[in-house]
Amino acid sequence: MRFTFEPAPPAGKLTREETKAAYERHLLSKGAYAGGDWEKMGHIYAEDATYHDAFYGWMHGREQITRWLHESMKGLEEWSYPVQWVAIDEGRVVVHWLNRLPGKRPDGSYYEFPGVSCITFNDESLVVRQVDIYDCIETLETVFEAKLGPFGRGMRRFVSWLGPIMTEWTRAFYRLFEKKR
Repeated sequence: MRFTFEPAPPAGKLTREETKAAYERHLLSKGAYAGGDWEKMGHIYAEDATYHDAFYGWMHGREQITRWLHESMKGLEEWSYPVQWVAIDEGRVVVHWLNRLPGKRPDGSYYEFPGVSCITFNDESLVVRQVDIYDCIETLETVFEAKLGPFGRGMRRFVSWLGPIMTEWTRAFYRLFEKKR
């Protein structure tokens, strides 16, 4: 995953209870996913909010975030996002969730992969920054597996086998250009 650092804005002066209430409004707005109500989802973000998605990178401002939600969520209306746990502090929330695709594998398990969101709220309980972290390769593997059935499962096994090899090749390549100390 490529990640360009952008300094985090300060959290608002919210109590834990106010932060929890802001997060619950954020969670309720995610119900807009199923109906495609991107304006409703977009209005939980401050005008000057920033949002980082592992696939798409940084978005700046409510308008760009709302447009990105509209474009990126097409075709994902049947996905769900079960929350595994939440840590709440004053003005900040960390959420561990799953991206769950429709359907199940032949063994009965879900097509899903984990993610984490780090959310910062301002004094008005609006999101001023959200960073979503998940493994982009695992995302692609899971989607291919879900959409392509047995062929997708075969592709996933191949990519899983190839992963450690590519990691070692990358390390060897890096060592070639490493500065000698």
